[in-house]
Amino acid sequence: MPDSRTSILLRLGPHDSTPSNSTTRVRYALQCDNFSIQIAKTPIQVPAAGQSPILIDIGFHRPSISINGTIPNQGDGDSFQPSAIAQKLYVGMPSFNFTRPDTAGVARQCTYYFPYKNALEEAAIRWVYTDANELEIEIGDSTIPMGGATGTDGSLTYTHTTGGGVYKIAIQQCRFQIDASKEDRWTFAMQCVAKSRVGVF
Repeated sequence: MPDSRTSILLRLGPHDSTPSNSTTRVRYALQCDNFSIQIAKTPIQVPAAGQSPILIDIGFHRPSISINGTIPNQGDGDSFQPSAIAQKLYVGMPSFNFTRPDTAGVARQCTYYFPYKNALEEAAIRWVYTDANELEIEIGDSTIPMGGATGTDGSLTYTHTTGGGVYKIAIQQCRFQIDASKEDRWTFAMQCVAKSRVGVF
């Protein structure tokens, strides 16, 4: 599981063995107060004279994700990463190591960083979803998205879902707000359009 301070991971690129750098992999952890997923569907309702309307549902759906939370105004000034690239990207950002299986089932350990406001703002502006560099949000423990049973009848082994999920996203809107007497931190709200949860299709 992620560090106890957060369960929302926002990254440019997947959780894999490629090191974090300034071009293809950036991994952030966000301290969020709220995470919501909305799935909009567009079935067609056709009125019919003298009878119940006809419903045509061909499976269109449009997931979207909203998150909001609190983010510090600046880094803590103590965290220091040794490489030249990391000095630029992550200076002053606390971090933790998180291990989970990659898409091939191999356990990978990656370092995630808690960004400050300007770093997240820059990510919201600069990060663009492409097939080569996908943006992802991960919530909770996504190792077993759906449970199941294995074995023959009478000796089944049950595996329960871990409840988390990974979503491919594109950032649609990001809002930052600072309030009087709270100049050391910002509240933020981010809205994203998303693909279906990884594993659904």
